[in-house]
Amino acid sequence: MNKVRVFVLLIILPMVLMAQNHSPMEEKKPLISINKAGVAINGFDTVAYFDQNKAVKGRKEYACDYQQATWYFSSEENKNKFLQNPEKFAPQYGGYCTHALADNELIKSNPKAFVIKNDKLFLYSKKKYVKKAKFTFEKNKPIRNKNWLSFNKTF
Repeated sequence: MNKVRVFVLLIILPMVLMAQNHSPMEEKKPLISINKAGVAINGFDTVAYFDQNKAVKGRKEYACDYQQATWYFSSEENKNKFLQNPEKFAPQYGGYCTHALADNELIKSNPKAFVIKNDKLFLYSKKKYVKKAKFTFEKNKPIRNKNWLSFNKTF
């Protein structure tokens, strides 16, 4: 009987200790699509989408950190605009493909496939999805938002 108790303690005690180390009050890390170097949206300047309506590659010398990701900008001015209001310029759904979210998938986006809608940046994995967005964007919005929330809870 003592061997059984010892065995149970050896199995259960580590689980109890691990549960104590994982606090439900712990701050969750945001879910941002980054490349292997930890750079958001493959180094494209998120402010340029709004100001120039095109995808512009950022530069390392104009980098900053936001939500555990590094963001590149094409100028110091764009970097400062971002820092003043990052929620305005950061892409929706963490920069993942907006179209794929409607199918409950997280797929990296192509920074050259984008739409600005309601003063928000939405990225897509393929340019053909940008064309489809004209017809499906509003219809799929509740599904995308629900799926995004479920992904956010798991990371």
